[in-house]
Order: sequence, then C-alpha cells, then structure tokens
Amino acid sequence: MPESGALQNRQAERMKIGFAKDNLQQLQIDRETTVTGHFRKRSQQQLFLFEDYYNEERKLLGIETSFMEDFQKGRNTRGLYDEYRNAFGKARRELRDNYLEELKGQFEDATITLDTFGIRRFGLRTAQPELVYDTKFSLDGFVKRPVLTTSWTQGGSSGADVSKALPAYAYGGYFYVFRPFVLL
Repeated sequence: MPESGALQNRQAERMKIGFAKDNLQQLQIDRETTVTGHFRKRSQQQLFLFEDYYNEERKLLGIETSFMEDFQKGRNTRGLYDEYRNAFGKARRELRDNYLEELKGQFEDATITLDTFGIRRFGLRTAQPELVYDTKFSLDGFVKRPVLTTSWTQGGSSGADVSKALPAYAYGGYFYVFRPFVLL
C-alpha cells in the first residue's frame, strides 16, 4: 500500500487578488494551485481529461500523431472517430463544472464567475510530481458596500467644513473611502 508523509500531502495556493475596474465590489482572482502527495490523485481525477493525459504522454514518448488523427484518416474507423470526438467534447464541457465545484467548495457564500482554467503540470512523473493548475475567476459577495458619513475641511484651515455621504468598501476588516478632491 503506497504511503506518503504529512509533509508530502499538501495543497498550496498562490493568489493575485484585485478589484474589478468597473465594480469595486467584485474581486478578480488569478490563482495557481499546487497539489502533492495523495491529495493529487483526487484532483487529477476531477480536473483531468483523458484526451489531455493522452496528449501529454504522447509528447513525452515522441509519438507525432494521435489515435484520433489515425481514426480520422482510416476508412474503417471513421465512425469510431465521430463517437470519440462527441465523448471528448461532452467531457470538455463538463470539465468547467468540475472546476466550478472545486471553487465553490472553497468560497461557499460568494457568487463565482469562472473565466479561465487549465493544467500547467500534470504531476505524472517522479521528476515533476506536483500537479499545478491555474484558475482565473471573479467573486461577488465578499466585499460589502456601506455608506459612511464623513466630514473634512475643504480648502485648508480657512475652508468650509463639508459633510457628505461617501461610498466606502470593506475588505479584510479595512474600509476604503474614496473622497473627492479639488485641484487648486
């Protein structure tokens, strides 16, 4: 029975988080996930397609044409080619749902929009045992927009005291207030 230590079983994520340009309540996240050890197997089953796995192995072995290309060229295997093409197309459409499920498991209460996803390293070789995949997505529902009433002095110490309701955004326990300014 294969065994791996606790240090070998890990999932690490590197995220670049920013606000959407047109909506400061929406987070744009570019995430790179690295999975190792026994955690890798479940992720591989969920996020791989046979077609991608096969193409990765074919490149490693130096095989120039795929079995799909061979099926397409052959007269007797044309029907088999159509059947495989339809099955692979269906699996590719369902793959997006698998990535969304994985994201929803982590960000339960937010509305998620998946932009792009893909495998960077398959984690199939002992020389590169890590599964590395990328996801780019948007989150709605993490950043709240309260309205704060603030006051400030406009025009220096001799200026008038101004009190206005300004939009503010809360994220990570901090409030960001966007105050209008006047150029003199």
